Amino acid sequence: MRTIGLRAITVLAITALVCLPALMTARDDGAPPRRTGGPFPGERNCTNGMCHAGTDPNGGPGDITVLIGGMPVHEYAYTPGETVPVEVAVSDPDASQTVRGFALSVRSPEGCFQAGELATIEGDEGVRFQTGGRNTPAPCPASPLQQATHTAPRAAEDGVARFLFNWTAPAANAGPIVFAAAGNAANGDSGRMGDRIYLTSAVVLPADNNVVSSASGRGPTFSPGQIVSFFGENLTQRGITSAGEQATMRPLPTTLAGLSASVIDSAGEERQMPLLLAVNTQVNGLIPQGSADGLGTLKVSLPLGTVIETPIDVAAVSPGLYTVDGSGSGLAAAVAVRIAPDGARTPVNLIGTSGGEIVPLPLDLSRDGQTVVLLFGTGLRNGSEVRALVNGDPAPVVGAGPSGEFDGLDQVNVLLDPGLAGSGTVSIVVTVDGKPTNAVDVVVQ
Repeated sequence: MRTIGLRAITVLAITALVCLPALMTARDDGAPPRRTGGPFPGERNCTNGMCHAGTDPNGGPGDITVLIGGMPVHEYAYTPGETVPVEVAVSDPDASQTVRGFALSVRSPEGCFQAGELATIEGDEGVRFQTGGRNTPAPCPASPLQQATHTAPRAAEDGVARFLFNWTAPAANAGPIVFAAAGNAANGDSGRMGDRIYLTSAVVLPADNNVVSSASGRGPTFSPGQIVSFFGENLTQRGITSAGEQATMRPLPTTLAGLSASVIDSAGEERQMPLLLAVNTQVNGLIPQGSADGLGTLKVSLPLGTVIETPIDVAAVSPGLYTVDGSGSGLAAAVAVRIAPDGARTPVNLIGTSGGEIVPLPLDLSRDGQTVVLLFGTGLRNGSEVRALVNGDPAPVVGAGPSGEFDGLDQVNVLLDPGLAGSGTVSIVVTVDGKPTNAVDVVVQ
């Protein structure tokens, strides 16, 4: 049996007594510096900082979301020098969690330097901005880091509290920057127990970035196996009228029209991209399997030796859904299957043409049996939890994963509620491990 000596017991007791006040009282005037839980050296959150305890970070039923200029942070791209409103929303459906708090910081990817400036917005004086506190550990040089936080706990309304302030982007193109935020759903007893911490972070690139998901048109985060599109000019270097080249075999080639591309991941490993298409203004290819999470570089090597490098972010999932016009919004590129009471299955087209124009074919939900919509996308296959919302209401997902027909193409099968009959255009959003896709539309009757 292991024993603990008297000296050790004495040290433990003294330590407990010294720490007791800090452990018993949560902070009501905002988070201490460097408590966003972001991917920065030495960064903590308010659970391992001993302010709040209850569940592991993101272990509760709520979440924290960040909107920049009204857009989800993972969709936003900054323009140097612009000032935009930021909204942090901390939600938790548990009525016992009555108040909310937050912390947010915007930094360079390595966490050493402030990116842009946070400031008060008219109409919300309940946010303060810290610039003091010890800086991040070596190898960062001494540099003040700004953090937005609450001045006092804010009461939740319908489970949500929102905090508003402004952010001004760096005056010049600073490349990738990282927004990191922590939210606290607390029980309001001024103690540390029974509270819940939610964390989120996202890489944001400048607006002139030229790599996007081929489905949603979003960037800069992509997942291994996802189809991405790179845009430029004279990429095949064969003249403006060149038709380029499309892959016609499997496995996919790594060179098309004399052009190749690769991804250098956060671990410094370089992998060749399987290519689908190379034309004068666009290259489509797959993020290589095995690419490590974190900031990386997409490198496109043109036929005459020019190399174009673009920063990207790699994550396990980065879901997007295809639309008919390729814009990432509007009518879904989808089909449906009607399942009769006897189990017979009938495919149903959702897209038709009229006068040379693409038009929706309304889906009849009044018939007996079940109707499943098959949505197509990319960046979903590595996820473990797939959910769907139809007009904001949960809908059963009865299948999700690689479609098997084309490299990089994924599929999500959503069961539609017959009660939607007569709704007209309905909006569908899929979330994969908590990350939402772009919204797509299906027309029903």
